[in-house]
Amino acid sequence: MVMRETVINQFWEILGYILALDSQAFTFVTTFADSEKISIILVLVAGLSEAIAQIIVLAINRVQPVRFIFSLLINAVLYTFGYLFLVFSTWLITFIPGTVDVHLGILATIIGASYAPLLFSFLGAMPYLGEPILSLLSGWHLLAMVVGIATVTNLSLVKALSYVILGWIVLEVLKNTIGQPLANIGRWVANTTAGVNLTTNRRDFLAIIRNGLKQPSNPVETTQVTSNNSLTTTPIIHRTSKTILGLLGIAVVSLLVVFWLNPLYEWLFAGFNQSLGKFGLIVNLIWIGLIALVIAGLLAPLETLGWWAGWYGDEINTTINVEEVCNPGVKQDSISRYVVYLDGIGKSSVEYLPDVKRFLETLTPHLPQDVVLIRGIMPYSVINKPLDENRPLAWLWRLIDSSRNRNPASLLGLLVNLRNVLIVALSADKRYGPLYNQGIAQVIYNSLVKYGYQLGSNIPITLIGYSGGGQISSAATTFLKSALKAPIDIISLGGVI
Repeated sequence: MVMRETVINQFWEILGYILALDSQAFTFVTTFADSEKISIILVLVAGLSEAIAQIIVLAINRVQPVRFIFSLLINAVLYTFGYLFLVFSTWLITFIPGTVDVHLGILATIIGASYAPLLFSFLGAMPYLGEPILSLLSGWHLLAMVVGIATVTNLSLVKALSYVILGWIVLEVLKNTIGQPLANIGRWVANTTAGVNLTTNRRDFLAIIRNGLKQPSNPVETTQVTSNNSLTTTPIIHRTSKTILGLLGIAVVSLLVVFWLNPLYEWLFAGFNQSLGKFGLIVNLIWIGLIALVIAGLLAPLETLGWWAGWYGDEINTTINVEEVCNPGVKQDSISRYVVYLDGIGKSSVEYLPDVKRFLETLTPHLPQDVVLIRGIMPYSVINKPLDENRPLAWLWRLIDSSRNRNPASLLGLLVNLRNVLIVALSADKRYGPLYNQGIAQVIYNSLVKYGYQLGSNIPITLIGYSGGGQISSAATTFLKSALKAPIDIISLGGVI
């Protein structure tokens, strides 16, 4: 293993070798002048990464934005204290007769270095794939710890594993005995920073989420951009500042992802990228594509989390772009069924794609006279906001729509599909799904109320979901049925899950 000359240049390379579970890397890291400090910094960053993966905990508890940021930082610090306890408990094992004596500083460095895979814990915030990624990283971290301890003790991997297991057992004993006061202090600090008593139990989460849907106080009042893009009460300066902040946030997330994934790139490609010749460009393009996918995956849950946490306030009207397209003049007491259409993953604006528009125009005259068909719902936004309206990247989605209108087979349209597929994954995710699906159920509920649905009337409802709309229809029905207590049928047209 050939190392570079300066410590700064070596840092990324050494992390790459640790990720590869190279025993020489663990030996080398102990030779750094400030190896213990470097290990603590590495664990702090891993702790921040882990906190980002668990942002749903803060969102469900409705932690406000400023406190949200400070809570992430505090969680990283508390995570580091957990690392120190792990080091101490593992060090205690070395006092057992027959074990190998290891200097505390070296042990702290080795265990800290083994946290390298957990630098990527932030990937756990991605929908659907997040939990499997976290499980993979936890196993990777365990293997790195075993290899590191085996390296500094000259023991076999099996014996090194026994040190890790015994250290974990001692850690659990300490946490449940003399560590209880410290754990209570940690919880107090976390709750004080968040401004609420944080609920962390999944069962309690579900109880909070399933409180039921809220009846809109004034579903007709508008405060955002309407379907014809005319401006209402939202000041232009306010919208502009929100757009700038949104773009700045996307830029910061993008830079952090590139920086954070650099060790992984070093491990996978840096060693032989130059030898690939012209194929090196292809590898780099693939890597850029993966980076873009990660960024999109991390951004996908933010609207849902912000909606639930109340960051948008109470002014959002989710029925602005909803339209009734069948028998608008039918008397309320004559309606026998409401039909709600949820579109596929190609939807980005209030306008439907030509094939969907033809389908709805063909369906409408074939429905009975006493059936109301409602369309205009954006199934891929819990606040029913199209991609091309009042968003930081609205200009991009308008550009894509323009390209699709000129050429329905435009490859740019795949970006819309990819974005909405991530939202479908959000709906199917065990963590985000309950939040997102309740949000869409609330949008449907508000739309039904807007068009005169009488609560308690037991009038049947049919949801028609095309493509991703099929998955979202199915997922939202549990919340919708609980609120309306009415029969609900689902027609899935090529539903993906």
